[in-house]
Amino acid sequence: MLIDLSEILSTEGQVKDYDVISELKEFSFNGNVYVVDNVKDFHLTARNEGKRKASLKGDCVVTLKMLCDRCLDEITEDFEVDIDEMIDMAIFETDKVDEIEELDYLEDHIINMDMLLQKELMTLVPMQILCKDDCKGLCKVCGANLNHETCDCDDFVPDPRLSVFANILKG
Repeated sequence: MLIDLSEILSTEGQVKDYDVISELKEFSFNGNVYVVDNVKDFHLTARNEGKRKASLKGDCVVTLKMLCDRCLDEITEDFEVDIDEMIDMAIFETDKVDEIEELDYLEDHIINMDMLLQKELMTLVPMQILCKDDCKGLCKVCGANLNHETCDCDDFVPDPRLSVFANILKG
């Protein structure tokens, strides 16, 4: 969903409420692609905060489908996204490239809400995704999911520093 802020930015003290309907289906982060299962429609308030400045406030719940990093089971998790952004259009008249790049969801006076949601989700998705804290993962030999079944595979891995002694014993 695109929101045009030109009216908000041009009128001192202007406040406008929006009912946001997200069309976000997936997003990529940290080399993973996350499927967006559901984004509940939410309310966003835009307020003029002075000369060419606007604040955006709102919150929503986004449900993501993800894979456990250890066992590859699919899990579904809800993330509460709190949007609290201050937009200063004067930044585009300066040479502060880093700050402009942070506003990639803003083009001219139009905000792409799906891109803003992605930016907020990147701060909420954990670095390691686990189906449960004590996830056992997959067997290194046969690939069985050790949370659901057991296997009789020999998972002994010899210390490579001691391989020289093993060769002596064989010869």
